[in-house]
Amino acid sequence: MSSTAPYRSLGAAKRSRRSRQDLRLALIFLTPAAIGFLVFLVWPTLRGIWLSFTSYNLLTPAEFVGFSNYTRMFGDPVFWQSMRVTVEYVVINIGLQTAVALVIALLMHRLTQSTILRGIVLMPYLVSNVVTAIVFLWVLDVQFGVANQILEWIGVDKIGFLSDETWAIPTIALINVWRHVGYTALLIFAGLQMLCPTMFLKRPS
Repeated sequence: MSSTAPYRSLGAAKRSRRSRQDLRLALIFLTPAAIGFLVFLVWPTLRGIWLSFTSYNLLTPAEFVGFSNYTRMFGDPVFWQSMRVTVEYVVINIGLQTAVALVIALLMHRLTQSTILRGIVLMPYLVSNVVTAIVFLWVLDVQFGVANQILEWIGVDKIGFLSDETWAIPTIALINVWRHVGYTALLIFAGLQMLCPTMFLKRPS
């Protein structure tokens, strides 16, 4: 038997003990997040699914009604209107955001040494939702918004960007594109670096 066998066994035992310690430590850190995930996401989702098959209010117990709620929902024109609006928003938001972010990511390899420019690209994502809403409300308001004042100066009628049913969804989608396109571009840029590292190591002369 080799003289190194006891040392190998000892090393394997230490690695096994270290692995168990790492596993316990990982579970300790994951437990709070897992509890929050179960309590605030999984349980409300399952309960919501169950309640969708019942007739329920806060004053009476839930009464199982099968698919009656879904039958009424699919026959409601408001549901189909909301679906149309949702699809329109998703197509504009995700489609345009992905296309613009991809273009920015492909151009960013020329700017990888400039953290300032990266920060500028990411800056809209760092702005809070409240600040974004207030700024664009000020810019796009139909009566006092800067955008409509400019349109009036060039002889174009005012547009209800946030109140007209034709403009509201595209406007909100474009605001969301502006806010998230920098973050999406950085994610795509990081992915492209992993897939094509040599492309980003070369610098144009």
